[in-house]
Amino acid sequence: ACQPGYFLNGEECVKQCPMQTFSDSSGWRCQLCHSSCQTCHGPHSTDCDLCVSGNPPLHGQCPQVNCPLGQFVD
Repeated sequence: ACQPGYFLNGEECVKQCPMQTFSDSSGWRCQLCHSSCQTCHGPHSTDCDLCVSGNPPLHGQCPQVNCPLGQFVD
């Protein structure tokens, strides 16, 4: 177990969970984001804060389409 305020990430205790994981304060562990998310606040595809592509999500969800720079899914 980790000290209060720290999350278990694999075998180590961290103050902040790394990219593609989120802080699960109920179990004080770093949990994996959905594969389409770079950062997230939950495990589902609708919990993305930033997409792997670097684009912001649309209604929390990252499209599985790669658009050219400067364009977006409509």
